[in-house]
Amino acid sequence: MPRISNVKPDFSFDVELSKLPAQTRLFFILLWTHMDRAGRCADIPAKLRALIFPYEEKVDVDKILNSLSPHFLVRFEHEGRRYIQVRKWDKHQRPHVSEPASTIPEPTEEVMAE
Repeated sequence: MPRISNVKPDFSFDVELSKLPAQTRLFFILLWTHMDRAGRCADIPAKLRALIFPYEEKVDVDKILNSLSPHFLVRFEHEGRRYIQVRKWDKHQRPHVSEPASTIPEPTEEVMAE
């Protein structure tokens, strides 16, 4: 379920993020609205494209996700399913107290260290 997310004013001043195309930066911001309270979601590029850019048929979401990984997010697999974890989620987002707990497993420490 989509959620309300915050974008801090200094988002646009992140040097590493500024090196990415504007479409990638916009995708990253809008991706936050589809993360659970722990900053995770299923890694299904076609579904994410439909949710985030519903009218953009030629957007390569897999390429966008790869360009955001591993610096801004981590793509990982658990029991044959693929997931995404936004790095530093807790530093930038404050989920509502009534938001349900994540049902997606945490990435391993090895994955997060990459």
